[in-house]
Amino acid sequence: MRLMKGMGPYDQMATLTEFTARSLALNYKLHLPGLPQRIILAGGGASNPALVAAIARQFPWQAVEVQTSEWLGWPVQAIEPAAFALLADLRMRGKPGNLPQTTGARRSVLLGQVSR
Repeated sequence: MRLMKGMGPYDQMATLTEFTARSLALNYKLHLPGLPQRIILAGGGASNPALVAAIARQFPWQAVEVQTSEWLGWPVQAIEPAAFALLADLRMRGKPGNLPQTTGARRSVLLGQVSR
């Protein structure tokens, strides 16, 4: 089944790339007190030049630097696993893993589920 009827695969990918960039920008505007000066990308998206450029285009009126974590000496493929390890550690110690002021959540909560 096609993701978007009537669109070829290249148009579908371009649409999803733009949607991802706009979604990121919208959530920054909704949940942060101000726009960041720098956006640091990690994971697979950081290796996608079209996505990186689409994100940068969302902030034309503000000098927002869009860089990958490699710029800081952090391998782009290491950040996401490290973040999940941190979230797992917080869960196991009974500590909240979210920041309501940046996520829009009403309160801090334990994240994840422990199954034994």
